[in-house]
Amino acid sequence: MMSISDGTININIEEKKRIFNVVKHPKIKPTKIKVPIVTSPRVMAYHFDEDYQKQDMKMAMDGYKSTLRPKVGDFINIAWRDLVFWSGMLWDPENFPMKMYDITKYSNNPSNFGIDLVSYLPWYKRNLFRLLIPDNFTKVKNMKKMFEWGTKSTQERYNSGIIEFLEKKSKPDKHYVRFLEGYECWGFDNIGDSLAFMKPAMTVGVLAGMEKIQREWNIIETKCVGLGDPYCEYMLVPREIDELRSSLKKKTTTIDKVNDRLKEHILAYIQNKKPLMERPTLGSDVHIHELQQVTAAPLVADQLVMIFRMGGTKAGKKLGETLIQTGLNENEAVKELLDFMNYCKVGKVTLEETIRIYENSERFGMKTKDPSCYFTTGFLNGFMYAIKNQHVKEIRCIGLGDPYCEWEFK
Repeated sequence: MMSISDGTININIEEKKRIFNVVKHPKIKPTKIKVPIVTSPRVMAYHFDEDYQKQDMKMAMDGYKSTLRPKVGDFINIAWRDLVFWSGMLWDPENFPMKMYDITKYSNNPSNFGIDLVSYLPWYKRNLFRLLIPDNFTKVKNMKKMFEWGTKSTQERYNSGIIEFLEKKSKPDKHYVRFLEGYECWGFDNIGDSLAFMKPAMTVGVLAGMEKIQREWNIIETKCVGLGDPYCEYMLVPREIDELRSSLKKKTTTIDKVNDRLKEHILAYIQNKKPLMERPTLGSDVHIHELQQVTAAPLVADQLVMIFRMGGTKAGKKLGETLIQTGLNENEAVKELLDFMNYCKVGKVTLEETIRIYENSERFGMKTKDPSCYFTTGFLNGFMYAIKNQHVKEIRCIGLGDPYCEWEFK
């Protein structure tokens, strides 16, 4: 290998790229080499209030007998979570899915937290953890132990789905998991594509951080209710998956089908008060943490701010236009929107001279430097513009320590 001292190479930084300008070198013709500068994403947990995290950890130890949000509870309707996520897909189908996968996996890897989470457990739980969790998950029995002791109980406590580790199908370093009634895909059967993004990324993030050996785990959906299967199924491996990126990117037709189906579900509730996204065993709600895995992402990746804001605007505008087309007048449409948001437990939503949301799920428990309810602001803007040709501006935010999030009309 030739060193830089064998020639002349100028190095400059330009637009998130490192530029190697080879002026003179015995084996390389004069040229410019551009290398992207990759900045590791920050962990989403850093943006949560310390007291909130302590309360959450205490609740976990106590078996979740209390709640984080005293006014509305800790569970939200799946439809609202889907509305938030798929509005991002609606706005940027090329970059949004892989960005969310990478951020989620990184943020759920305990080794990236900078602290030893196990040390916060009571001594008897620390000992139990170290006894039950193996050093690595190569062997089928080790992965089975991980899912049965840790992952499965967490998933079911959060109402995210019913997990079955497929012991007979799994092999060393190639494991399979079945997910029934998973919230990401529920209600979108036979869309024609696989639909799970976030829960798989959370799972392999945790796996990578729990192993004592440093390995990069990845996961891909091999069966999905969106493809017409009766359940979702994932393959987990400690390596790159060649087809992963292409599987996460969705065609415009798929995104349109999902958003159209979601609109049908929402309209069925608004017009007929039909329960939204009801699952036979788990019901229609999922823990607020599952939504916050989505809404905290813009706090660690600035490029997502515009995606959530503009995607929310597009989704809100579409819903507003749809309600007007059903024959509702302006005031009736606004009333139905507030009812829908309260039904979904987005927070406690009120409308007087301004719109206020107490315990708003988008920013609850987080700390920010500016009003940062990007999706909610975009969604309300799009809806109010379609209904009344009005815009809104967020003037208070619980992320800033305010008692509620508030939007004034412009």
